[in-house]
Amino acid sequence: MKRGDQIRKEIRQRHRSQPRESLNPPIESSGAHPLFRIDAFLVKALLAALFFLASSMMLQRDDAFFDGPRTLLVNAMTENYSFAAAEEWYTDRFGEPFAFMSQDMETVQNVNEEVGTPLALPVSGELAQPFEHDQRGIVIKTGLAENVESVDNGYVIFVGVKDELGKTVIVQHSDQSETWYGQLDEVDVKLYDFVDERQVLGKVSESEGNGSFYFAKKQHDEFVNPMKGTTGD
Repeated sequence: MKRGDQIRKEIRQRHRSQPRESLNPPIESSGAHPLFRIDAFLVKALLAALFFLASSMMLQRDDAFFDGPRTLLVNAMTENYSFAAAEEWYTDRFGEPFAFMSQDMETVQNVNEEVGTPLALPVSGELAQPFEHDQRGIVIKTGLAENVESVDNGYVIFVGVKDELGKTVIVQHSDQSETWYGQLDEVDVKLYDFVDERQVLGKVSESEGNGSFYFAKKQHDEFVNPMKGTTGD
């Protein structure tokens, strides 16, 4: 019996002296970020390069086979994204606008809808050229260095020079309409700025000792008479 007890004692001591293996072996780190996969990145980069090359070929070739895809591509590259409409859609469904968008847009829009405020003209003056002249916009004669104000809140989608209009600012509104402010001498906003109703966009240009300003409104890709439904008609 003593011999058997001695053997069991030696076995227990031997087990205690041996290190226990961990149930969770350490993970060998390769130095790469766990959320970044180089193979997935390379595949996406390759697909992007192929799409770029295919787009370039479609735009350069005159084959009738590419007419359909070419039209879709050109429309996607030239059509303006409706920032104002996107904010209105988000607000209707989630109750709060995007963090980088103005918090005042919904309030001003709702007040206008409740009161029924008509669209105001961007600047005070006399009608020098009616809409019927070119079926695009109107020309207003004003005082010198008059401020031009946005008729409604929205996003600036164009700042630059247009033929026959000179310096021009285009603002896109939540109903996807656009208001054009042309013949400007100075421009006080930048591309993609959010502008409030009555915010100054720039100053009128000088013509024959007076101020001159061009105003147009575009709805559903067609120019409409901006004098209709305004406080100046």
